[in-house]
Amino acid sequence: MNRGRVRRPPAAWLLLVLLPAVLAGCDVPKPPVEQLTPVIGSTTRTPQILDGPTATAVPMTLPPTGRLWFLRGGHVWTSAPDGSQAALVSPSPASSPPVPSPDGTRVAFFSGRQLVVIDAASRHAQTLVTDDMAVPQRPAWAPTGRLLAYFTQDPAHYGDEIVWSIPATGGRAGRITVLHAGGYGAGPSFERVIAWTPDMRRIAVSGPRGPILVLPLDSTAGDPSTVNGGEPQWSLDNRNVLYAETLNGAIALDDVVADDFQPYRNELRLDGIRLQEHAQGPLPRFNADASLILYRATSADGHPAIAVRARTDGSEQLFVPGNNAAWAPDGQWIVYEIGVLTQTETGPAWQPQGLARVRADGSGQAPVLVDGQWPAWGK
Repeated sequence: MNRGRVRRPPAAWLLLVLLPAVLAGCDVPKPPVEQLTPVIGSTTRTPQILDGPTATAVPMTLPPTGRLWFLRGGHVWTSAPDGSQAALVSPSPASSPPVPSPDGTRVAFFSGRQLVVIDAASRHAQTLVTDDMAVPQRPAWAPTGRLLAYFTQDPAHYGDEIVWSIPATGGRAGRITVLHAGGYGAGPSFERVIAWTPDMRRIAVSGPRGPILVLPLDSTAGDPSTVNGGEPQWSLDNRNVLYAETLNGAIALDDVVADDFQPYRNELRLDGIRLQEHAQGPLPRFNADASLILYRATSADGHPAIAVRARTDGSEQLFVPGNNAAWAPDGQWIVYEIGVLTQTETGPAWQPQGLARVRADGSGQAPVLVDGQWPAWGK
């Protein structure tokens, strides 16, 4: 099936698709009174009462390598994978989640209009650029760790956004492309994402409403194309884009060379990003060897959850309440936020209450930090 071109659905069909979501949004559930434990390969949920016994941390049997990066009190912090040795990294406030470099030696984040990079060892901070940054977004590292990319507002055209890359050690920024105002006016909202292929021959760019622009970076990488979705990530073969579909937020894999795609829909599960801005990510994301897919999901009571599927057959490996999850470098562990969905004047909002970890097979689930949000797990 050809997914290379963006087509707007007929208005009547779009209304039928969106009507259940609109009706569901009229009755916002209260904060949950129970939390669910992971159930592997099953649609059954086992409740665990919140005032029951406190969960006991399970020691990692895999080497607990790397560092956790997270926000606490509006600043960037780091800790060991078990939550120990927590330390403030940057005294300047952070307006984005922290993003560790591919080799784990640096971490990047936005502080207002500034793109900041901190050396993980020395904690020395360098401001790479100051500009009219689009919000919300997080910095994007190239696979080589030599470049960072980001979005700015286009001062010449209201609503347009310019995508830039800049050397990670400092230098002059170069324009990659311009995202014009528009996209789809209905369906889920996406997080801004910039993603290079592992071989650096293509780049995928997506804004809050999609679609994904796939741009060749050399003359042998084919022609530009579009994919109907958002939040892209490349597979290890440099040709498949993992993404969230435009209208329903379900996950899919698009072969940009063959112009074909593989959906991962499951009618028994509310997949993807139907919670819109109350369940940001960005997700879906492959693990280290691209055998598993981590993605946002929705529990039966409408609250955020994280889930893992096998790439080959789409079988569910993990389902647990939580939000804003990230893979560990080994591709086996996951760190994520625990919390509740609360009612505010503008609607339901996610309220994080700390960080937890779990293996992709559902074992080893344990709390990590009481105060923390927007985690990342670097080398």
